[in-house]
This record gives sequence, structure tokens and C-alpha cells, in this order.
Amino acid sequence: MVCKIMMFVVVFLLMFGNCYAMNFSQIVKLGRVSGNPVGGFSIEGAQQNNGSIYSRDGMNLSQWGTLYEKGVARYGNINNALWVYYDCSNARVRRYWDAYSPKFGDKERTVVVPLEAGEGAYVQVNSIRNDAGITMYLLHSEMSGKIVIRRYVVMGYDKSGKLVKYIDTQDIVKNISVRKIP
Repeated sequence: MVCKIMMFVVVFLLMFGNCYAMNFSQIVKLGRVSGNPVGGFSIEGAQQNNGSIYSRDGMNLSQWGTLYEKGVARYGNINNALWVYYDCSNARVRRYWDAYSPKFGDKERTVVVPLEAGEGAYVQVNSIRNDAGITMYLLHSEMSGKIVIRRYVVMGYDKSGKLVKYIDTQDIVKNISVRKIP
């Protein structure tokens, strides 16, 4: 329910942030990227996924489905797709959240947004189209634990074909200043 309310707010802001009115289609759930307790990424619903299979010595991982270690996945049609770059191949060497933060962006990696998807976290990938024919991607990231952390990102291609990050709740939170009482 909270996700639907946040998506409504995002769409509302996008609609009234421009000088002209827009109509939007229904939100379409495309898939999900999530980390796994034993390691690797679960990539669900991608139109294309070129990745190496994750394996651990002596462990039967079949109960977890297909897990991927390193690769790239595509959500959406090839002309205005959202690309996901993931790599947990050296998770023991890098910081855990750096290794389990797939990067969402365009094919050329000119615009890239890392979102946490480690153990207990996932990124839900949704799309929405407006009446101008522009597809936007609504990303909902959630990390559970003692505290649930949610993050929403709206990305899409502008009319020139360049990927733009419209809204990122993490940027909004960083820019809020708290007034200190003397």
C-alpha cells in the first residue's frame, strides 16, 4: 500500500512539474532484482540476462533457483531499456553493500544509480508510459532488518533519447537540512 501511495505521489509530481498535462498508463511490474542469503543475485522478469551462474564449493543451491554472480540484465524494450549491471564476484574483498548494489542505468553507463539488493533487500522494477510515448521506470528498493529502509527512484528517457534520473528519495533526504536550536 505504501508503495502504491509513493508511486502516486511520484507520478503526481512528474505530472505537475511540467508545463503541460500528461496522462499515464497503469504501472506495469517488470521484475525484481534481489540478493540471496547464500550469495548471488536473483534476476526475475528481465527481457534479457547475460550473466554467469553463481556457485559455492560443496553447496547445493538448487533450492534458491538460478542465482547469478556477474552480468547485465535488460528490462524494457531495446530502444529505451533500463539496464542492470551486477557483480558480486569479489564480495569478500569489497565492502558487502558495494558488492550487492546492482547499478541501474542506460546501456552506455552514462547515467547509473546503485541500489542495495543484498541479503534481505530487493529492487522492484516497474514501468509506466505517458501520453507522449515516454517510458519511465519506477524503482522501489527495500532493505529489511531491524529497521526497514525504502528508497524510490524514477528514471526515464527524455525526448532526445537520454536517460534521466527524475526523482531519487535518497537525494531528497540528503538535501533536507535540519535547523539546530541554539
